[in-house]
Amino acid sequence: MHGNAEQDNNYIQAASFRRWMNTPAEVQSLIDKKDEVKTMKALLAYERPNKNNFIYGILNYYHPYFSISEIAKRLKVVRIGASDMIQISYSANDPGIAYNTIDILNNEFMEQYQELRFGETNNVIKFFEEELARLSKILKEEEDSLTTYNIDKRIINYGEQTKQVTIMDAGHQMKLQQLALDYSSTKVLADFFEAKLGEQAKDIRKNTEFIASLNKINELNAQIANLDFQTSNNTLNTVEEKNKYKVQLKQAEDKLTSLSLKFASTNRSTEDLSDEGLVSQWLEQIVMFQKAKAELKAMETEREKLDDDFLYYSPIGSTLKRKERSIGFVESTYMSMLGSLNAARLRQKNLQMTSATLRVTN
Repeated sequence: MHGNAEQDNNYIQAASFRRWMNTPAEVQSLIDKKDEVKTMKALLAYERPNKNNFIYGILNYYHPYFSISEIAKRLKVVRIGASDMIQISYSANDPGIAYNTIDILNNEFMEQYQELRFGETNNVIKFFEEELARLSKILKEEEDSLTTYNIDKRIINYGEQTKQVTIMDAGHQMKLQQLALDYSSTKVLADFFEAKLGEQAKDIRKNTEFIASLNKINELNAQIANLDFQTSNNTLNTVEEKNKYKVQLKQAEDKLTSLSLKFASTNRSTEDLSDEGLVSQWLEQIVMFQKAKAELKAMETEREKLDDDFLYYSPIGSTLKRKERSIGFVESTYMSMLGSLNAARLRQKNLQMTSATLRVTN
């Protein structure tokens, strides 16, 4: 590329260059005097492990300047005393070839040194970066899966939601016990007063208007009880509806009492109680009994709902813990890899700083 058959230069002497004048034409056609990189690529592409290949022969057979064996034979590397400097020597009878051979070897030694020092670290950094990318993807998928699961199951705060269910269950149990006691006591008293009234109570119970009023009371008690146990019973519409039912219930109770007292034929008392007073007490217990009965039925519906809540939330808890454990594991692995990556990059930086001191001094 830079040779001159008539004049010596810094690349090659004229006499040395003239020996290359008989280079095969197909090889000479690969030379682009304006582009060294392009020429190198063309020569490397041309080379084949064949005895008849011109480039292969120059590198692998005897040639005083360019064969690998002769370059290695003429090259000497010696450490200078106990210092961190080395002396690289090469000799040839052409000063331009000697200089450029040393210059090329110096650059190659620098590249080899960099590769030896950085090669392992670069591979480690690449590994950690790939692992971080993989773990980041897994972590995102795990977190998205948890978010989707919470949305599907309508979970905002699992601990608080299950706490509220537990509180509701405890309150339900206490109220159920009280209602069971009211139910039993009012039934006993109603039966007691009914027994005292005897045939008169039977006659009252057969009355069509009495039956209709009692059914109306039962219906209203059931509606009020259901509204009481609804979780959304604090809305304005529900309160107004409940108040309306209570007014109707009071009217039905008054009507039931009025109807029943008409059947009291005499003022003769049993155990010093007038029939009229006995009927009033009997009706009072009947109304209280029917109310307790309606509330117990509403409580059964509420119990079923609470049981459904327990069945709903129980598997959710274990699933959430499993998902959170998985996220925690991936996250801890990710942080560990990130720490290792930072350590590898720090080592790489230290190597870069020490390698930066390499200099050709002469």
